[in-house]
Amino acid sequence: MALAELMNVEPRCGCLFIPLLDCSGNMMGEKAARLNAAMEELMDELKGIDDAEIDLAIRVAPMLFSRGAEWAVSEKPVAVSDFFWCPPYVHGSADVGAALKTLSEKLAPESEGGWMPRGGEFPVLVLFSSVPSTDEYRFELDRLRENRWYRHALKLAVAIGADADREMLTAFAGSAEAVLDLDTFRENFGGILRAYAAAYFRAPHGPFDD
Repeated sequence: MALAELMNVEPRCGCLFIPLLDCSGNMMGEKAARLNAAMEELMDELKGIDDAEIDLAIRVAPMLFSRGAEWAVSEKPVAVSDFFWCPPYVHGSADVGAALKTLSEKLAPESEGGWMPRGGEFPVLVLFSSVPSTDEYRFELDRLRENRWYRHALKLAVAIGADADREMLTAFAGSAEAVLDLDTFRENFGGILRAYAAAYFRAPHGPFDD
C-alpha cells in the first residue's frame, strides 16, 4: 500500500518511542554532534505529529548505552510535549547486549513492572549505533525476539559512520531495508511513523489487545 494512501487513514492510538542511543567513546566529536542535532530535530517533529497532524499520542523514553545501559527518563516514559533533549556524555564501551536486556525489562505489561498498557499503544524501537557491540548481544536479542511487543513494534536501525556493524543492526531491525544512515533517517522517519500508525489501526484490533 502506498504511503499517501496510508496517510489518508486517521489512526486513533498511541506509540511509545524508544531510541537506543550509542553513547560510547566512538561517538566523540562529529558523530555525537550529528546525533544530537538529529534528536533535537526529531523531537520537534514528533511534537508536531502529537499536536496536530494525526491523532497519535506519543510517549518517549530514550535509552543511553555505553558501559551498560540506562534510561534518560527517571521513572517512566513522558509525553513528547514534555520532553526536551539533553545531549548525553559519550564515553567508554558500546554494550548493545546490556541495552537489549534493559529494553526487554520494560516491554512488559504495567502490571509486571513494564511500560506497556493494555492495547492502544505500539512501540517504536530505533537502535542508533556507530561501532560493533562490546558485549555479547545475540543471547539478549534472541530473548527479545520472543517478546510480543518487540515482534509487533516498528523497528529501525541507524548506522552512524563506516564502523557501524550493519549485520547486528539488520538482526535488530529485521531486514537490511530497515537499516538507514543518519541523514536518511532524519528525512524519512516522520513519514514512516505516520504510515505504520495508519496501518496499525486499519487492523480489526491491535496485536496487544489480548
